[in-house]
Amino acid sequence: MINTMSLEAVEQRLAEITEEQRAFDARDLDAELGRVIADGGDVDAVEDAHLEAERQARRLRVERQALEARLPIARAEDAQTKLKGVVDEHSALAEQAEEAAAAIDEAWKTLASHLDRYAEIREQAQAVHAGALKIIDKSGAKDTIEVPNVGAFTSRRVCSVGKGMFERAEVVMHQGENGFPVGPGHAKSYPLD
Repeated sequence: MINTMSLEAVEQRLAEITEEQRAFDARDLDAELGRVIADGGDVDAVEDAHLEAERQARRLRVERQALEARLPIARAEDAQTKLKGVVDEHSALAEQAEEAAAAIDEAWKTLASHLDRYAEIREQAQAVHAGALKIIDKSGAKDTIEVPNVGAFTSRRVCSVGKGMFERAEVVMHQGENGFPVGPGHAKSYPLD
């Protein structure tokens, strides 16, 4: 029954009908009948075969029309089936995203604590440097005393981590607030929390 055929079955049957119609269209029924008449053959049998072939061709045309009417419906049903898989996959990704977001939140708490401690140490080192400058100034021998290398600390590793976090965070924050623009109508974000 055409009304319950899958997209694959509809497309396959349409291809078969195209081949059958091509074979019928390639026949020259008048030439076939002419040869039988010239040879003195059974004209009635040939005409009956031609009538049957024309009846089959008409049936194929009508079947094609029914299949072509079914085609958009079958495509929509096929897409709905595929979309269910997409929704299932997205649900699994939502669980993974929730786990990753929780891990990021926990890691941030630890990292923020370490960053705060690093900033405190830098401030203390800066205070040590300022203290060294005061000692030199009070000594009255400023020009003869070499300032010790006791400035605020710098770390390429910390700067690299900060830069990487900023670059990633900028992308994630933009996408997290606005969602991803995808196709017509653009997808909305899918809030986890």
